[in-house]
Amino acid sequence: MTERITITKKKSRELVRLKSPAAFPSLVVRQLSFFLDTLDPYTKVHAYDVLPGEIDISELGLVPIPDDLQDAIDDPAEVYIVPMLGVNSLNYRLGRGGGFYDRLLKKVPSALVVGVTSESRRIEFLEEGHDVPMDIVITERGQH
Repeated sequence: MTERITITKKKSRELVRLKSPAAFPSLVVRQLSFFLDTLDPYTKVHAYDVLPGEIDISELGLVPIPDDLQDAIDDPAEVYIVPMLGVNSLNYRLGRGGGFYDRLLKKVPSALVVGVTSESRRIEFLEEGHDVPMDIVITERGQH
């Protein structure tokens, strides 16, 4: 059994940035596409706007999550595709550091939350009280 390392999320972000870029991003996008194909075509899906260093899912043509938190809450989706710099073994995400997605996801608890990252971005860190675990994590190896 692997022992969990207790380091802060801030330190984890620094470590992830030192790692190589996300491995096999096209395979991650393909796995996400396979997942989306399993959903009812009328399922409302919102996805993150891609920033440098994140897996580029823009080719999938998904509706972006509104930038304004209240707008996002007022127009909730059934599925949220969220970015992850990294993920721990309990499916907590290491995000961008601003807390936007955690605040949004707490307001829409019935939504399915899907994190997108690479296997190379798995890192152990101690999640914080405000963090929301991912229901599904998609990597180049599939769904977890």
